[in-house]
Amino acid sequence: MRIPLGIRKLIGYWTNWYYPATGTCGHCDRNWRVAQEHLTLFLHGHSCFPLCEMCWNDLSIAERLPHYKSLYNRWVSMSEDHNGVPWPEVWKGMEKAVRDGL
Repeated sequence: MRIPLGIRKLIGYWTNWYYPATGTCGHCDRNWRVAQEHLTLFLHGHSCFPLCEMCWNDLSIAERLPHYKSLYNRWVSMSEDHNGVPWPEVWKGMEKAVRDGL
């Protein structure tokens, strides 16, 4: 069942208040306890989920990429590499996966 974005954002507001320490979708802000994450596989054995399935399906590639870039930038600020993979290579893998519809 597809939920309109405005309702998803409202759900996000309330669930984030109820579950404050859980991650959220980068677009609708729904908590991972109530939203199904869209798992994006990139490189070999690496994955991320900055968007829920509904938002992934609603957004174009150009609209998805800023959410991945935001997650990437948070990761870069926390460590020198991504499990031994240099950051530029990580971003290339993430961007390719998004553009390929993964």
